[in-house]
Amino acid sequence: MTRYRVAIIGTGAIANLHIQALEELKERVEVVAAVDVLPERVEAFSRQHAIPRFYTDAAQMLEREHPHLVQIATPPNTHYDLIIRSLESGAWVLCEKPLCTSLAELDHILTVQQQTGTYCSSVFQWRFGSGSQHLKHLIQTQAFGRPLVGICQTTWFRNHAYYQVPWRGKWSTEGGGPTMGHGIHAMDLFLWLLGDWEEVSAMTGTLDREIEVEDVSLAIVRFNNRALGSIVNSVLSPREETYLRFDFQKASVELTALYSYTNKHWRISQPPSTQDTSVVARWQEFSHDRPASHTTQLAQLLDSMDQRARPLASTRDVRPTFEFITGIYKSAVTGRTVQRGSIGEGDPFYYHIAGQRSQGSTGSRTVSSKGPAGMKTTLIHTLHDAIELRYENQPFCTYVYEPKTPAIESPKPYFHPLRTLAGNEVSLFRPHDHLWHIGLSLSIANLSGENFWGGPTYLRESGYVQLDNNGRIQ
Repeated sequence: MTRYRVAIIGTGAIANLHIQALEELKERVEVVAAVDVLPERVEAFSRQHAIPRFYTDAAQMLEREHPHLVQIATPPNTHYDLIIRSLESGAWVLCEKPLCTSLAELDHILTVQQQTGTYCSSVFQWRFGSGSQHLKHLIQTQAFGRPLVGICQTTWFRNHAYYQVPWRGKWSTEGGGPTMGHGIHAMDLFLWLLGDWEEVSAMTGTLDREIEVEDVSLAIVRFNNRALGSIVNSVLSPREETYLRFDFQKASVELTALYSYTNKHWRISQPPSTQDTSVVARWQEFSHDRPASHTTQLAQLLDSMDQRARPLASTRDVRPTFEFITGIYKSAVTGRTVQRGSIGEGDPFYYHIAGQRSQGSTGSRTVSSKGPAGMKTTLIHTLHDAIELRYENQPFCTYVYEPKTPAIESPKPYFHPLRTLAGNEVSLFRPHDHLWHIGLSLSIANLSGENFWGGPTYLRESGYVQLDNNGRIQ
């Protein structure tokens, strides 16, 4: 059996779960190095866990140590670059979610995997518990009949202090709220079990935390097999719970847990007055009790490395989940249902999971100032929604945008096909090579029976051209 050289990048809180998994599998791995941008933290972490060498520069570590496997446990906005560097060095990667903040980045990771012959896996440990593996097999063999209805709820609580960590709650560093960072585990399991999704409609809101990203989201999903599902992600819920429910023709299967689960967290129910005991008997055919944990996923990843085979939660396997989450954000912004496969090159949501809100731009912006005697006045600007003024955290004035205009798409106020003078139909979306422009415009299509249109005009076939003013204002 090969004993793999492993390096850990990131030594914050989540790294403790990674090192615990590595220590439980120490006969198969050797931790050779740790990396963190904070010298004191990486040194203390390395001494605590008897890691022989530590670095503050990941590139230097990769060049010197040549690890077989790199485990990344850093803030989300750093994942992509570290993944690419690690893959190009010849290492496999196990990275905390999310792997990156755009489908474009995810697709580039896939390209680098193909070029290097290595794999990157996302930490989606909920796929690996014995309960979910068993249910997946039963679904594939149609033991319970067709799936009909599903529920997926991640209702957790994160207080204001939680978001004092500088990278949390920002589009540019966390990449999203509970949709991206908390509910992603349950949603990934939900989608993996129920199969290919077809379309999603969603709403998001920032209701109680002074952050840029959402603190709650709700979604409705339709699957290719015609099953319907509802999803809630929240960090506002005092009674915390992760709950998944799957209603089949012959039974309901439920999982009630929080951050992990074992077999005891699952239960099965049959329709009233059902005499058939074979369904319950099939459910009880567990051969073991394996928790949903980093250790369980790491063990299967090492098996894949032994076999040089694609691991279960590789980049390709988790792309449907990432596309689904992108679809939630796009649907919430545009107010429209998003079809699977519709987010591609030319779509702003392909290049950033939140569309136009990239590189530090915000969905909600908070500006504070100190008044007399230290009293605090706060202005909260929620993009395309409202401006709220608070005094000592109590709202006293709110300006609400009317109408609530989608940030990406035109509200399309006309009721007939609109064309330029050259005969090109005006589309709902901006041209694919345009950046989003912030400003105010007035378009007058017809005055006194004459079409008014001229100046530099974009034509999809030929780019910008100078059109004459073939009309006049009367």
